[in-house]
Amino acid sequence: PILIYDNHSTDALPAICHALAAAGVITYVPWPDPLDSLEHGPQVYAYQHAARHLDADWLCCLDADEFLTLETAATVQALIADAGRDGMPIALNWRNFGSGGAIHAVPGLVMERFQRCGTPASVANINVKTLGPMSAVRAGASVHIHGWPLAGGQHYVNATGARVEVEGSTWLKPPRWRGAWINHYIVKSLEEFEEKQRRGDASMGSARPDKYGRTYEGYFL
Repeated sequence: PILIYDNHSTDALPAICHALAAAGVITYVPWPDPLDSLEHGPQVYAYQHAARHLDADWLCCLDADEFLTLETAATVQALIADAGRDGMPIALNWRNFGSGGAIHAVPGLVMERFQRCGTPASVANINVKTLGPMSAVRAGASVHIHGWPLAGGQHYVNATGARVEVEGSTWLKPPRWRGAWINHYIVKSLEEFEEKQRRGDASMGSARPDKYGRTYEGYFL
């Protein structure tokens, strides 16, 4: 099952999602900002809602600018059967793409518009997203942006199935770009990045003074 959470989209996304939902392809969830939250923004609460309501054995929470990229496995199911065969969560490093010098937003797919990404030495690429079994979520623990606290006896593996240590359920050093990873188009063009700043950081609550104007130091631009 695929759940799509829509946080005040102003483009064609709602119409597309309604059509896909009517066809039974996805579940569409309009997702407003939490009111006056100092703790988390809509992104975190959407992830936690998905973890509670998704009827699936495995969970992966991705943003609209993140793309799961498979190097060897033909399908996500094949990746799980191989790397996750012992029921361990898979840590997938970010591969952050920059603006490539683009100033204006233009039509086209982001994976075609932006071809330059940071190197493994880029600090931003140590972040991971987690593809993991629901059984790995510790009882009572909350799913967060990059990962979650694990149940007893659980540990992370990379996309080749090797055991790895993920610091704070967030960082895997150095980045592992073998088997699978997450292409992350975090900035896009300068015009799109400035609009992103105006919307504010989706991980932060609306009442936080640092929600707006984030500069993304350490990201490849």
